Amino acid sequence: MAREKVKSSRVSLLLRIALLLLAAALALWMVIWLVIWQVDIHEKQARLQELNAQIAAQQTRNEEVQKSVDALESDEGVRDYVERKAREDLDYGKPGERVFVDVGGGG
Repeated sequence: MAREKVKSSRVSLLLRIALLLLAAALALWMVIWLVIWQVDIHEKQARLQELNAQIAAQQTRNEEVQKSVDALESDEGVRDYVERKAREDLDYGKPGERVFVDVGGGG
């Protein structure tokens, strides 16, 4: 009977040690995953800030383009734009105005 009690005591002790090691391994695994998740969250927050900065820059550009479009939509804006394009790209001039074209080709 004493032998069975000692054997049972050893098994109980080994079982406790095994459960303790299993619990420690599980806790270590959970800590590792928490660290990995924290790193992932930090990277995603940095990416979000980067994207928000890009959005803000694009909104600024959109506002500038909208102002240009608004200016062109007014009668005077369209006239000024067409006149500038005609002068710069097509070498046109106003009636009675002399237009000189550089045919030298050198720069």
